[in-house]
Amino acid sequence: MYRLLIAASIVLISLAAVGCSSGYHPAGYDDPDVHGTQLKLQQDDCRACHGDNLDGAGSADVSCDSCHADGWRQDCTYCHGGEDTDDGAPPRDLDGTVDEANTSFPPHTVHTTETIHAPYDCTSCHIKPEDAMSVGHIFDSSRGAAEVDFSDGLAAGADWGNQGCSNNYCHGNGQEPGDVELGDTMTCGTCHAPPDVSNEDSSQLSGEHREHIVHDVACFDCHPVVDSAGDIVDAARHVDGEATIALPNGITRDGNGRCTGECHNENHTNEGW
Repeated sequence: MYRLLIAASIVLISLAAVGCSSGYHPAGYDDPDVHGTQLKLQQDDCRACHGDNLDGAGSADVSCDSCHADGWRQDCTYCHGGEDTDDGAPPRDLDGTVDEANTSFPPHTVHTTETIHAPYDCTSCHIKPEDAMSVGHIFDSSRGAAEVDFSDGLAAGADWGNQGCSNNYCHGNGQEPGDVELGDTMTCGTCHAPPDVSNEDSSQLSGEHREHIVHDVACFDCHPVVDSAGDIVDAARHVDGEATIALPNGITRDGNGRCTGECHNENHTNEGW
């Protein structure tokens, strides 16, 4: 009988260690959708039992590594993403929501995959932690929130207002930062004044753009990121912080933006932009 009691105790301790049906956690708590969501929303502070690094250095001496795969702390997709892409970007909300229409930020995928620009890293809008346990990541004062941080990168200085960005280079007109609301459909005219001589907005284009438009010079003649139809053909060099310029017909352009050469039957000699 004594041996049976000892064996039963060992079984109960083992079940409690993996959070199956006994101990501190309720039955079914070992389901990732349950304990993973509670962790991300900080509904329970795992560190009290599992240690500050969740490695078992706590009161229960139970390491999360006993169930989790090696390297899970450095694997972004272990807690984030994997729904649309494999790069760790949502749309999977911290509360487990995967329906894009109901996620906090549906445009995640178009930001982290190549569309009209190269894929943006998490650092464009967030402070990217070295691992899950980095200070300010899982355990911080803003429970259940993924903080937006525009302190560095292309979007430095921008503002986030839950329904869109403002003062943001990525949505500017090529000269000044602009604003965008969630759900906006992006076109060339969203960021750049349309290259149309009948449209007064084209006068907002920088330098001598309008003068060139009058002479039927198309965008692709000088900017190889687009083709003759105006479609983006070199996303890696679009919305990257620089204006990509490749002048035709042997025209040269110095560091001050002055052009020399012949274009549309007109000679340029140190012509100012």
